[in-house]
Amino acid sequence: MYVAVKGGEKAIRAAHALQEQKRRGDGRLPELSVEQIGDQLSLAVDRVMTEGGIADRELAALALKQASGDNVEAIFLLRAYRTTLPRLAVSEPINTAEMRLERRISAVYKDIPGGQLLGPLTTTPTACSILPCWPTAKRRLCSKPMAKQSRRRTSLACSRSRGWRRPRKIAARRPTISPAPRRSTLLAFLAPAAADARR
Repeated sequence: MYVAVKGGEKAIRAAHALQEQKRRGDGRLPELSVEQIGDQLSLAVDRVMTEGGIADRELAALALKQASGDNVEAIFLLRAYRTTLPRLAVSEPINTAEMRLERRISAVYKDIPGGQLLGPLTTTPTACSILPCWPTAKRRLCSKPMAKQSRRRTSLACSRSRGWRRPRKIAARRPTISPAPRRSTLLAFLAPAAADARR
């Protein structure tokens, strides 16, 4: 149950100071740097970058540090920061069959074209000081066909029709004016639910 509370700038500053103290922990221990987080917690940084929508490892590592390692909170921090940035460009689609894969596991397809790829994995929790250092091997580029290709051959998936058009951009920060496209109407309904989920 949430009860509305009243405070002021003094209470907000005190809450920030308390969070900073809890995040820092014992002052006798060395503080984690952003470079350490970005290099040693790479999977957590990748998750924050992906969900936060910003391809910047330094910002994602900084958000993780500010959130005391809470991935969900770090993602919200990065999303909030993203809203203050101007849009520089639009990403172009890539051919995912030519990507260099480290892990490829499909729970949907048992026999995925190209095979399953487990990638780096450890099931035994050990201290960092006794982890072995394996030599880095050169990885060979190889093409991995997409699962949709086999589904298209068996008519379980269809290709994009020739009459397909790129959907128009939606001004998410402007109120919806009727009559509106279906995507704008759905976005207007989903926005309050997404805001409630963050609370």
